[in-house]
Amino acid sequence: MPTTDRIGRAELIARFVDLELVEDGARYIVGAGDRRAGQRGTLIAVLRFRHDGGFEVVLQLDNGKLDSFSFMQLFPELPH
Repeated sequence: MPTTDRIGRAELIARFVDLELVEDGARYIVGAGDRRAGQRGTLIAVLRFRHDGGFEVVLQLDNGKLDSFSFMQLFPELPH
């Protein structure tokens, strides 16, 4: 069994987490009930634990910050 001395961080993460980068991702608005409510951003990635059915989506918010969300927290930004 590998120890932390012999396995790098990236390899360790890659064993347990799937990262899907999204090109030209859709835009979303953060829903109510969160301190980030009303913020808007573009989908840039989906994170999944390999042994879990759940996932988080990563948005690049309009203020430049990256943050992760449960998909149920988001609403699609509709064109005006």
